[in-house]
Amino acid sequence: MQEFIQAFEEALELPGGQITPDTLLSSITRYDSMGRLSVMAMADTKLGVVLDADAMERCRTISDLHALVQKPA
Repeated sequence: MQEFIQAFEEALELPGGQITPDTLLSSITRYDSMGRLSVMAMADTKLGVVLDADAMERCRTISDLHALVQKPA
């Protein structure tokens, strides 16, 4: 999980250490439409997972997003 959080922070150019598994995605200003694209690109290049935009929309927390990466749709 921590590696995923670090990659997420890097993808959105966020300061390290502020995101936790329980962080609400809606509370992250940079997790907008462009931010989602950055996270999708990070998942593809760093994790080899292609994320579905609709599935990402259903995620509420970092933990939800991490679960999506673990079990791609």
